[in-house]
Amino acid sequence: MVQWARKKLVDYKYLHNAKESGLGIWKLTPDGIKKAESLSTRVNIDYPDDVPETFYEGAVKQIKVNKYERSKTARDKCIDHYGCQCSVCNMDFEETYGETGKDYIHVHHITPLSDIGERYKLDPVKDLRPVCPNCHAMIHRQKPSLSIEALKGLMKKAQK
Repeated sequence: MVQWARKKLVDYKYLHNAKESGLGIWKLTPDGIKKAESLSTRVNIDYPDDVPETFYEGAVKQIKVNKYERSKTARDKCIDHYGCQCSVCNMDFEETYGETGKDYIHVHHITPLSDIGERYKLDPVKDLRPVCPNCHAMIHRQKPSLSIEALKGLMKKAQK
């Protein structure tokens, strides 16, 4: 069976004959290589030898972004009311990291400032919530942003 398969591949000019490639060695011809590549179902195969040994980062690139004003007083009033515990996962940085984590928390706008689009009167207790950086990033990972309750639901579902 092997001899028949090899003969057919030699006849199609996909393999060198045994005299050229050696007994027991199946060596592809240039046409054989092209045919094998055309049959491959995977694109962009990464081989360890193909990975560059050096990576470059840190080039300076200027970009223009909108920066929305935030009130430190409103942030402080939110934290005074709710504390420094994440409203989603209950993370408390001081409890976890000691003195280094004391008073550390992000403050999330329930309605993103980018959605409001203009200056508005803020109620720190109604409009803001303390959240840890990970939960804050997950809230804003999609558009529209997830609600705090929706993210809590995702976490609960993932833990089952």
